[in-house]
Amino acid sequence: KLIAVTALGVPAIAVLIFEIALNGLALFNHANIRLPNAIEKPLRLILMTQILHRIHHSQVVSETNSNYGFSVIWWDKLFGSYKDKAKKADADINIGLKEYPSQKQNASLWGLLSMPFKNK
Repeated sequence: KLIAVTALGVPAIAVLIFEIALNGLALFNHANIRLPNAIEKPLRLILMTQILHRIHHSQVVSETNSNYGFSVIWWDKLFGSYKDKAKKADADINIGLKEYPSQKQNASLWGLLSMPFKNK
């Protein structure tokens, strides 16, 4: 990234603004919250909301291959990867990898760090 920014002569302030937006919006759409419908419905017309991004983390392959955006929905709409609804209700979507079912040991720091070395 540093080489591309330097080669293109991007101003430092532009890089700073982009990085703040990138990280802020990534935290926003990965937050384990549910916005009220009155806020979520209009917001999803522009931004990748938590509900839309949870679809991306679904165990259903056709849903996983959607909603890649971290900020606006336009890129997914442009490339045909936008999906506004999952097969299941938002609260019932099975997220994560099927190979690693949601278990308490997977949520601990040691469980996550040791996961690549376990045989499934």
